[in-house]
Amino acid sequence: MTNPAYIVDVGSETFSNSVLKDSAKTPVLVVYWSPKVSPSMMLVPRVIRFTTQCNGRFRLALFNIDDAEPFAREQGITRVPTIRLYRDAKVVDTLESDDSEAGLRSFISKHVPLRGASRLYAEAVKAYGVGDSDRGLQLATEAALMEPDNIQTPIDVVKLLVLAGRFEQAEQLLRAMPPAVRDDLELRNLMAHLSFIRVSLHAPPLGSLESTISRDPSNLDARYQLAASKVVKNDYEGAMQQLLEIARRNPGFRDNAGRNGLLALFHMLGDEDDRVRRYRPLLQESMH
Repeated sequence: MTNPAYIVDVGSETFSNSVLKDSAKTPVLVVYWSPKVSPSMMLVPRVIRFTTQCNGRFRLALFNIDDAEPFAREQGITRVPTIRLYRDAKVVDTLESDDSEAGLRSFISKHVPLRGASRLYAEAVKAYGVGDSDRGLQLATEAALMEPDNIQTPIDVVKLLVLAGRFEQAEQLLRAMPPAVRDDLELRNLMAHLSFIRVSLHAPPLGSLESTISRDPSNLDARYQLAASKVVKNDYEGAMQQLLEIARRNPGFRDNAGRNGLLALFHMLGDEDDRVRRYRPLLQESMH
C-alpha cells in the first residue's frame, strides 16, 4: 500500500530538503531505525499508523541508518530506534524510551495541536447535518482510529455509514474490529442488521417472493430473502416466521441461517419482547 504524501523515506542526500527545509513549514517527525534492530521493526508500523491517524498534521520521515551510518552519527544518533521532532531546521524534542502509541501521542501533542476524538466526532456530526457526508465520514473514521478501545465511536461510525448507504464499508469496518470488541451486544446487533440489509438489497419485491414461496414452499433462498426484506421493513414477526420455517426444513441451510437469523433478532429485540418469548421455544423445538 502506498503511503500518504506526508510519510517519506529519507537519507543523507534528501535530509536537507525533506527534513530541515520542510520543517520550516510543518513539524517533521524523524524516526531513525534499522531493519536489523527488532524494536525498530516494531516501532515503524506503529508510528506510520499513528501518523496516518493524525491525517497530515505533521510530516513523518523514516531514516534507515543502515544506508547512511556516518551521517546518522554526525546527527548525534547513538541508538536506534530514536525519534526526533524538527521545527525550523532544529531538533525540538527527542524520544528514545517510550515507543507506545500513547507515548507517541504525548510526545507529539507537546508540539503539534491534535484534535481529540470527541471533538472530531462532533465535527463529523455537524458535517452530516449540513449534508457533507464525505467529510463527516472522514472525520468520524479518524475519531474511531484515534480511540481504538472506545467501542461507541466505531459503532457511531458504522451508523453513519449505514445512513449514507455505504453498507459494504460498514460491514468491513465491523469485521475488522478485534473479536473481543465484535462480541459487544450492540455491535453484534449491527452486524446482524447489516447482513439482512445486504440480502434485501438484491432481493425481488415482497410480492414476488411471496408468490415464489406459495408455488414452491421448499425454496429456502426465497424465504431467506423474504425474511431479510421483512426485517428491513421492521416486520420482525414476519421475518421470524420465515427464519423458523428455514430452520425446520433445513437446519444447515446457509451455515444455519435460519437459527442464526432468529438468534440475531432475539438479540436485537431483547428477551422481554413478546415475539422473542414466543419464537425462542419454537426454535428450540425445531432443533430436536
